[in-house]
Amino acid sequence: MAYVAVDRDGTEFIYSHLPERWNGVCWSVPEYLFGHEISLPPGTIRKLIGRDLTWDDDPVELKRT
Repeated sequence: MAYVAVDRDGTEFIYSHLPERWNGVCWSVPEYLFGHEISLPPGTIRKLIGRDLTWDDDPVELKRT
């Protein structure tokens, strides 16, 4: 599955694996999975899940319909 999350600076990302908070400033996946995230244009997460996310929110899993 894919996950979406927002970094502390408001940047939106989609990840191939469940990310974890790293160093208090961003989300990251384990080192062996680096390179499996893509930054998204602002507002994309809202279009995908129907609401905004912030740094304070946990990542949201995108599910197939």
